[in-house]
Amino acid sequence: MVAQPRQKINTGFWRPPGAPFAPCSGWLVHAIIKPACLERGVIPIRRDTKDSRHERVYLLPKTIDYYQEQLTRLLEEERFAEAADLLAFLLACRTDDAITVAEWQRLYDWLADFAGEGHPAAGGRGIEEGTEGEDAASEQDLRMRRLAAKASDPAYVERLLDMLRHETDLEKKLLAVDQLALADHPGVDAALAAWLEGARLHPLLQFRVLQTLKRRGVPGTVVLERGGGTVELAIADTPLSMDEFPAAVRSVPDMVRRALSLTDPGMAPFAAGVWQDFLACVYGTNLYGALAAMTGREAAVWAAGLHEFLVLSVTGEDPEKPVLPFYKLKETDAKAVRASRNALLTCMRNPYGPF
Repeated sequence: MVAQPRQKINTGFWRPPGAPFAPCSGWLVHAIIKPACLERGVIPIRRDTKDSRHERVYLLPKTIDYYQEQLTRLLEEERFAEAADLLAFLLACRTDDAITVAEWQRLYDWLADFAGEGHPAAGGRGIEEGTEGEDAASEQDLRMRRLAAKASDPAYVERLLDMLRHETDLEKKLLAVDQLALADHPGVDAALAAWLEGARLHPLLQFRVLQTLKRRGVPGTVVLERGGGTVELAIADTPLSMDEFPAAVRSVPDMVRRALSLTDPGMAPFAAGVWQDFLACVYGTNLYGALAAMTGREAAVWAAGLHEFLVLSVTGEDPEKPVLPFYKLKETDAKAVRASRNALLTCMRNPYGPF
């Protein structure tokens, strides 16, 4: 029996298609149907429209939330073939969410077009899985070489840059930025830096471009509008992963996962993703400076605030049990916990700031 979600409120989060900031849709279904192909390391970009194996699989709203999270991570890690195969699986299932299905189809078509194979319009066969026992790392290296070769084609690079300037879909912009990280083209660095400084971009997109510039070894600083003010950021200081954030910042989602595993295990996996999106939005602002300088107790306050935020966003209600004891906090810390929770809410509702 699937647990029924408690009454929830609309927290008004901004959510790009296919990349939710937080699990806003309700209680997480624990019995998730996971495609077996994701257990393997290499997955082809292809969709067999005659494959009816999954036609009887009905995706509940909470199951869709789970897959959206998995899809987002695959794209962030540049595992595009796996993302395409997951999309093919999802498109073969049944759901009443027509908007999400349309988003999945657009993203699948874009990935297939990027790969140049495995799509009827491309006339290719797809990236084959390889013979049994073939080393997955070698397959991944081969795939990355193919991606790099395509992203180094001057005409294709111009298409990607044009997408950044004119595309309205944030998801496609993010994918284009990721591909430009691989491009061997003399004009990419200057074009990305100029676009970053000259356009009003979503903070997540700003942060992704900063990461791309760092990966490409671009030196110097950039000046941009962020968090309601103007900031100057050194490209080389941009964290490329959670491991590169300050220790106190990294400790927050770990504390929340441990606490939620005892009370709401279905929410625990979302802690890191929500916190990472929050950091991407506030990076370079005064708020981020305060987070980077947190003491252990201040980190516990933010962890408690993130805990309350997750419960509120999923159920629409405050936690049934006080969260302070999980973080060894006292009643005198309740006001600070509420302030941190409200900061998360403010950022997710209006990621442009001020905050």
